[in-house]
Amino acid sequence: MIGGMSFFFAGGGTGGHIYPALALAEQIIKMDASAKIHFFCSSRGIDSRILTNAGFEYTVLPAKGFSLRPRGLIEFCNSFLKGYRIAREIIGENTNAVVIGVGGFVSAPVCMAGHKLKVPVKLLNVDIVAGRANKLTARWADEIFVQFPETARCFSKAKARIHALGCPLRISFANPDPQRARLELSVDENKKILLVTGGSSGAQNINNAVCSVLNNLNVFADDWQIVHLAGA
Repeated sequence: MIGGMSFFFAGGGTGGHIYPALALAEQIIKMDASAKIHFFCSSRGIDSRILTNAGFEYTVLPAKGFSLRPRGLIEFCNSFLKGYRIAREIIGENTNAVVIGVGGFVSAPVCMAGHKLKVPVKLLNVDIVAGRANKLTARWADEIFVQFPETARCFSKAKARIHALGCPLRISFANPDPQRARLELSVDENKKILLVTGGSSGAQNINNAVCSVLNNLNVFADDWQIVHLAGA
């Protein structure tokens, strides 16, 4: 049993950071209903929307991406220090805690705070190529969990143990409702489906590519239908 521990998830900016963290949080609560879950997220609207619907407590931290330009570097440093102070104050109240960084620059000050407070710091990286934030955060982690074995090369300088365990999925993935999906998307169950997705925020290049070939797809209309996830 986890024994009423506090788990602080740090990251955000995209669903690709938040959703794997939610999957872990769901499993933690399933194992121990007394466990406490708290998210530190960015100020981007997608973070608040996802976490509000999920029902977990969260704290919005100021987060700016790293930049070598003087103004951008100053903004990054200021937001980092503010986030660090806020995270340290909240985490410091919990003696039985774990910090889990999941990506995005909002995770860095939280993981540093956990490290300074001598709280175990874990890092979850589900992308095959680690982003700059996770490479920065790796120095404070004692364990790193990746989806692909190849990702370990991104953390070659880290002292943390690395585990390739795949990508955690939310509980709802275990009980899909195909009929509900057919009705909501108005798809024909007798046709094959091509799903096009650029992630929770979409991807402009993918959107443009799909639009550019639409006129050539009519020849497939009798057997195929396309569901295109274009973002919010």
